[in-house]
Amino acid sequence: MKKIIVLLMCMVVLTSSTMTAMAAEGSEIMPLMEYISYARAAIYIDDNGVATISCNVYGHQGITTKVTVTAELQRLQNGKWVPLKTYSTTSYTYRARISQEYSVSPGYSYRVQATVVAYSGALSERQTVTSSIASY
Repeated sequence: MKKIIVLLMCMVVLTSSTMTAMAAEGSEIMPLMEYISYARAAIYIDDNGVATISCNVYGHQGITTKVTVTAELQRLQNGKWVPLKTYSTTSYTYRARISQEYSVSPGYSYRVQATVVAYSGALSERQTVTSSIASY
């Protein structure tokens, strides 16, 4: 009887760990942040080669007191991401946004990588977000 109970317990443990792994697969794992609620970088390139670079950041209202964003447009050259242009902003509220346009050259892939720092008084936390890749 003990063997059956042990076998059943092993099956329950294996089944529950498999189910947890399956639930996590395909989900984006994000760190739990105290001062940053949401951070996203994006790039869109139109048919004329004009890239729209955007970065949106939201802190926690009533907690986050300042947000700085540095967004870097990068081009893939020889297997390495090379910086082309950097945009920065500082907001003394719980949110910040960058939206800029830049003319890109054909034949390359581009992305935006943004570093966000959110403050609550003298305390801060940092997060780096990267857009998807856009080609032109």
